[in-house]
Amino acid sequence: MAALLSIGSLTGAEAYAGIRGRVVNAMNGDAIANVRVKIDGTELYALTNEEGRFAFSNVPDSEVTLVTRYLGFENRSIPVQSSSETSDLITIAIEPKVTDLEGFVVKKQVSGQAQALNLQRTAENIKSVVSSEDLARARDGSIGEALQVLPGFYAEISTHQPSRIVVRGLASEFNSVTVDGIRMTNSGGDRRTGVGTASVENLSRVEMVKAVTPDMEGDAIGGSVNLVNRRAFELQSRLLELNIGGAFNHQQQNFDQNFGITYGDQFFEGRLGMMHTFNFYGSDRGYHDTTLSYSVDSDDQYRMTVYRLKDRIEDGTKKLSYNGSLDFQLTPDTVVTLRGSYFYNYRKLKDYDIYYRTGTLSNITPEGAEGVDGRLDYYRHYRFPVSDTKIGSIKIEHEFENAQFDATASYSKSANRYPRTFYVYSRVNGVDMTYDRSEPWFPQIDITNGVDLEDPANHSHDRVQRTQQPSEDVEYTVSANYRYNFQNERLDPYFKTGFRFKTRDHDRSGDYLGRWNYTGDKPAGDFSIIYDNPRYLSQSPGSDLQPNLHMDVEAFRREFYELNPEDFLRDDNWSDILIANSNNSYQEDVLAGYVMGGATFNRMRLMGGVRVEETDFEGTANELELVDGELVAVTPRTYTSSYRNALPGVHLTYELKDDLLLRASANRTMARPNNRSQLPVRSIDDENQKISDGNPDLRVTESDNIDLGLEYYLEPLGQISLGLFHKNIDGFYFNSTQPIEGGEYDGYMLTRPGMGDGGKLRGLEFQYQQQLSFLPGHLSGLGFLTNLSLIDASGSYPNRPGEDLPFIGTAKELFNAQLTYGIGDLDVRLAVNRIGDRLSSVGSRAALDGYEQARTTVDLLASYRMNERFTYYLDWKNITDEPMVQYLGSRDNPTRVRFFDWAINAGVKIKF
Repeated sequence: MAALLSIGSLTGAEAYAGIRGRVVNAMNGDAIANVRVKIDGTELYALTNEEGRFAFSNVPDSEVTLVTRYLGFENRSIPVQSSSETSDLITIAIEPKVTDLEGFVVKKQVSGQAQALNLQRTAENIKSVVSSEDLARARDGSIGEALQVLPGFYAEISTHQPSRIVVRGLASEFNSVTVDGIRMTNSGGDRRTGVGTASVENLSRVEMVKAVTPDMEGDAIGGSVNLVNRRAFELQSRLLELNIGGAFNHQQQNFDQNFGITYGDQFFEGRLGMMHTFNFYGSDRGYHDTTLSYSVDSDDQYRMTVYRLKDRIEDGTKKLSYNGSLDFQLTPDTVVTLRGSYFYNYRKLKDYDIYYRTGTLSNITPEGAEGVDGRLDYYRHYRFPVSDTKIGSIKIEHEFENAQFDATASYSKSANRYPRTFYVYSRVNGVDMTYDRSEPWFPQIDITNGVDLEDPANHSHDRVQRTQQPSEDVEYTVSANYRYNFQNERLDPYFKTGFRFKTRDHDRSGDYLGRWNYTGDKPAGDFSIIYDNPRYLSQSPGSDLQPNLHMDVEAFRREFYELNPEDFLRDDNWSDILIANSNNSYQEDVLAGYVMGGATFNRMRLMGGVRVEETDFEGTANELELVDGELVAVTPRTYTSSYRNALPGVHLTYELKDDLLLRASANRTMARPNNRSQLPVRSIDDENQKISDGNPDLRVTESDNIDLGLEYYLEPLGQISLGLFHKNIDGFYFNSTQPIEGGEYDGYMLTRPGMGDGGKLRGLEFQYQQQLSFLPGHLSGLGFLTNLSLIDASGSYPNRPGEDLPFIGTAKELFNAQLTYGIGDLDVRLAVNRIGDRLSSVGSRAALDGYEQARTTVDLLASYRMNERFTYYLDWKNITDEPMVQYLGSRDNPTRVRFFDWAINAGVKIKF
């Protein structure tokens, strides 16, 4: 830092003049960020900001020539007269490098790809970018689908859309997600923040940073995803767009709806800008699901103990999103921005579940067994979860002659509520059965003692439950940054410093939770209905798997709430245990500060600095005293932790040639344990026979990271890149899963978070993308993108001494390929995405390790621009009906098979 200060003092006494300008896309007049504007004959250059603006304050008072350089666009040279007084704003329009044969569509493709590649090229660190053009191809506003094209990235599926991000083989709790640099909250009380709540329609781009700099939050061992919203100051003219469409889901045989409107404009001679985006999605989706549980003996012989069939029905689901911003230019150098976002998700879940419990087994073989005294459990779930997220911020930006300052205050709140939740259970006892799992995904069950599952008289009451507790997460953030650019043409040095303070409060409660037993005189058969879904697991080679007799959940609800509530006896002990475990809260405060600086030495750009983060955590949970399973005492306990982390980093970019860059980075990052995982809280999932415990002994982990990369930028538009990375991680988080033997929860799987002793993660990332606009005729519309990531991760787990295992969620290979064709007004894209096998839980031996199986999806996306106002689109998702599969030990023992089927999304975009 001292060296940078001394470099900055090496300036002459000559008087300087100024030049101010703006670079726009000649095709549509929109501003272009990260254009390199150089003063010809000197080493002076500037990069345009989000509004396309640039400024020089150290230019001789004379006529000079400005030269623009932006990959995929024609270079422009323009003479200007600098002035010792404030100069007028110069507008420079640059054209895409395409021929007249390619038409409008390819020009848009070029603009989008150029935005992404130029941001990557001019970055001081290692990052990948998804442009607004690629984001526009996401179905139902799902950002996760658009991000799947990035090397080293995939998103875990939540419901039916990719949401929680995995970067370079590290699960979502090792990564960060921000909106315009503001951390997104998560009502789950953990750090597994996804991108499912955000919508793509108002985004300018998404940045995936794999080597974070000191001015970014340091808890991003894998990487950081930043969602960058559009601003009205980026527009050349008023924007008014309407999107109307729908989707057909083959599995559910239903139609979804979507509607969106975007409005942006500038007022008062461009000093006031506003941007508003509203979107609605009516998404009645679901999935077909099977879950298998096993007991595994000492000889690693698997016995199927439970076979669950689930028909997930989502009826009346609604997603709403709003993004709004107001930018006001107080002075030519000062801008104040107000921004607000709101995301709302209302789901109606009406599931049909059947559990085959095989009873006492004999004649056991790897393919099957005979069971006696088993039973069938019938579950009906009536659950209407409501999730919403609110984000608000105010930001001020000011440019001095040689410096920039910005300050932000933000508020974020995420809540999850269950205004209507009601679970009903019944059973059929004394069922003898055999199972045959020679077809592992679809075991065949045969009833051997003549019990008629369709006879209501054979059904008996079990219980009624309410187990879903609401939660709320609130975060406040205050931050400021100051950057000083020294007047030194040869070295272009700068110094930057800043701080950030954030406080996060999470609360979870559930005083209405509980279990009730029916004591009335009505038999279970009086509450039954016939339900038959001929499409349920149509992929199965066998016949209809689900019995048709189910419970009428609406009849139970009327009985419970209206007609005869006195017939339901509360199980006080079970209910009080559930409530005591559900009521917990925590507060986490993080104070961070950093210093950093950079300078250019001929063709080498060097940047470095250090960030220090101090964390204070305080959580409250109940300690339960049980005697023979009976709750005798509940004592609130407080758990605290405090730690400080210093996170240095240095990043180097060397121009071997004008279009060939060598990058190197060495930095330290960290990860904090999931907040709720630090509390000794037990969560019981009777539906899936799973129990999760907390662990107050979890601690912070750090990682020392090294990155090397080569990037070659191709004309007219393309890139070949190769990257190598190595991470040395001191401790990591994993879930240890073991079966419970005996007692009330016999056969349940117990999952407890733990700390690994340490591990290493190494990988290679290769990408090749190019727009083939140099080809003759109609072939000029071709383009392609392909990337491959190979990852090797080895960690030491305390429950598996002497063994090195992969990290949880690490896929050894990730592959993407995308072929694009645009000619005239037609745009067609075929995309293939493959994610390799990955570990999901660690048992006491290999036979008890859980995995998620490799998955390959194929999508086809097409659009046609009828004229300047109307564009029609049609997207075919998951063409091959690829399921999500999990297994235990080997693929011969699937634990979950979930089918989403294919869907077609179609609509029209109207531009006014």
